[in-house]
Amino acid sequence: MVINNQKGRVIDFGGKRDEAIAQFKKTIELFQDAPSPRNNLADVYEAKGMYSEAVEQSLIQIKLLFGVSPKTLRTPTSF
Repeated sequence: MVINNQKGRVIDFGGKRDEAIAQFKKTIELFQDAPSPRNNLADVYEAKGMYSEAVEQSLIQIKLLFGVSPKTLRTPTSF
């Protein structure tokens, strides 16, 4: 997973954002429970101005990291 994810980062650093998106999507397909490719994909989407896609990936990453669903994040809780 690390090698596939880092490959996407190198591609992104090289300015090839569409190729980086494809690489991160491939990594996510292979390692569906890994949060870091979601974070990196969100970063590339944000850099391209694809904000709704970036937010979607960030919410999935939060769910993977903390077990919290995106729906729960949007609902205020009482203390």
